[in-house]
Amino acid sequence: MRRLIILLVSLALLALAVAPAGAQEQPGACDIELVEAIAGLSQAQISADGGDTGAALQTIETVQAQLETIISACAQGTIPERIYISPDKSFAFAYPESWSRLSPTAGVYVVSNDQRVLSAAIESNLGDPLAPGSVIVVVGILDIEDYVSSGGSFDDFVTEFQDEGINSTIDIVGPTRTPEFGRYEMRATNLQSDDLEGVIYYLNPAADGKVIVVIGLTPRGEYEPYTPEVNAIAASVRYGADVAEAQAAQASPSAPTVVEGILPPGRPLADITYTSAISLTDFNADINVRSAMLSPDGSMIGWHTPRDDGLICVYTFADGETVCSTVPEIFRGSPQYIVWSPDSRYITFSQDFVLRFEEADIWLYEVETQRFLNVTDDQIDRWSPVGGTRDDNVEGPLWIDMAFTWGPDLNLYFYRTELPDPSTMDLYTVGIYRLNPASGETVLIRDITEDFERFSIYQNRELEFNGSLAVSPDAQQIAMIVLEHELDSPKSGIWVMRTDGSEAPQQLVAASDLTPGLVTEALQGFKFAIPMGLAWSADGRSLYTLGTTVYTGTLDGGAVVYQIDADTAEITPLNDFSAYDRETLYSADVNGHAPAFYVPRGAVMSSDGTTPLVLHAFEGQGGLSALRVVDGAPQPELLVAIGDYGPIPASVSSVARDGKLLLWGYLFLPEA
Repeated sequence: MRRLIILLVSLALLALAVAPAGAQEQPGACDIELVEAIAGLSQAQISADGGDTGAALQTIETVQAQLETIISACAQGTIPERIYISPDKSFAFAYPESWSRLSPTAGVYVVSNDQRVLSAAIESNLGDPLAPGSVIVVVGILDIEDYVSSGGSFDDFVTEFQDEGINSTIDIVGPTRTPEFGRYEMRATNLQSDDLEGVIYYLNPAADGKVIVVIGLTPRGEYEPYTPEVNAIAASVRYGADVAEAQAAQASPSAPTVVEGILPPGRPLADITYTSAISLTDFNADINVRSAMLSPDGSMIGWHTPRDDGLICVYTFADGETVCSTVPEIFRGSPQYIVWSPDSRYITFSQDFVLRFEEADIWLYEVETQRFLNVTDDQIDRWSPVGGTRDDNVEGPLWIDMAFTWGPDLNLYFYRTELPDPSTMDLYTVGIYRLNPASGETVLIRDITEDFERFSIYQNRELEFNGSLAVSPDAQQIAMIVLEHELDSPKSGIWVMRTDGSEAPQQLVAASDLTPGLVTEALQGFKFAIPMGLAWSADGRSLYTLGTTVYTGTLDGGAVVYQIDADTAEITPLNDFSAYDRETLYSADVNGHAPAFYVPRGAVMSSDGTTPLVLHAFEGQGGLSALRVVDGAPQPELLVAIGDYGPIPASVSSVARDGKLLLWGYLFLPEA
């Protein structure tokens, strides 16, 4: 028994000598030599076998001290897990995954192990004492010429900076030294004030007259335990051509693969005949037409009620039965919209952050068990952008999950803004995430804080196609609609990013590029089309979007469905109103329809994912058309006409794999 105990202790101690995941040895940082430790453990085993447990334990304590010395030295080379790369790819550094980061201002970045300390330190410009047990690290890119009047060298900068100091309360003390870690020429000196202590590192990237400073600060008397982490941040800094190495090292989730046969293929459009449209209200008056969505397998219709008590209801075609479940009281109110999972197992919904500034989590309603699951629960249920959290004993972070979609891999993809401190909206990070509902595992695909304005990806109230996020059929790419505060911003438009997070989002088209096919001198709103929803073609070669010049609706010919080549970004309007002005748009053609009759109101992809289908209407007449391109030109085909078309009762659309369609309150059932 003694031999087994000693063996287990020995293995545990040796495991301590293995560097953590992500560790990287820096020049001179540590020298791993385990021969002496292994010999000591062997001697401990001999002592234990001879019955001298005291001698064995004493030897083990000696070995443990040796291993702790190795670990302490090597910790200087431990690269934290989260890597930040500046948008222009000129600068990068790493910091611990659990830490918070402040968005940069003038090339200065601040990270901390405590989000509240970070927020308070920024507000006071490091003028107030730090909370016990906290550390602040400031990383800045500075120009030598700003500190050395006549050009000057790296050493001149260090001398000038030490003379200038950091601020009036923090002194640079002690002799300058040269640390033995990191890839760049480096100097270091200690910092001290009445309340703070720490270190400042000067890094020389030998490029463009730049100097990088890394400043680590803690409360007085608390810096030593944080030395390895601050050293690691300083050692991780990359500049210029070296950033490519940081990109290669960036931890990113592998792209998921779609299991063949996980979902049956959709019914080919060529095999479907639509003969009529049924008002959903006439089909079943109990269904809330404004939120109703077909399940992907075509067996059910789900919806939510607009009442304050909030119900999620499901109608089943096979037996005509309806089952409703009350949304948990903690949710408060009714969802903004619902989305089905591809396997028709879950109905997904969230609070309405855009209109009501409510704390937004993503919820799943499991149809078979009638269970509600909050799958992005941040433990905060009541929050105000001006008053912060109103929950007891919850300090944050706050997760605002504003847009989501399902992938063909049965994972949920969503856009999150995180507020480390719920009492302020000044400190935040933004990312694209993936959630596996089977395991509950949530993965940050990529931090996009510096790529777009905050809250620039959100779910439009009109769920045309798949909404503002859409995952490609092979689950390797995710497309997103970015709409910044100024909608004519160059960044507003459609972007694509790999689902493994290995590359920054790339803009496919700008919103201002969506002008083909619009009525001459767009009659209302913007002079380009705002993309309102996305869908991929089944082969992944094209993206489709329904764009409108009127942000809150599709009026006056200012709506066009666009096909966008995913490789070349070529834009093709699938309905073309550019030959019309206001007068001719409303003049009847040879078929008795004014061109305005063909303006799309709602759009879905066909059940086989090959062809956009649109609902259109004008002056009491409506229709369902397939939008195709023949010999490079749009050639719409009217599939079924709707006589006596009444007011449009809804603004959402959905499609099922069996060919059923539900567009803006009208149900299209294919012939058997």
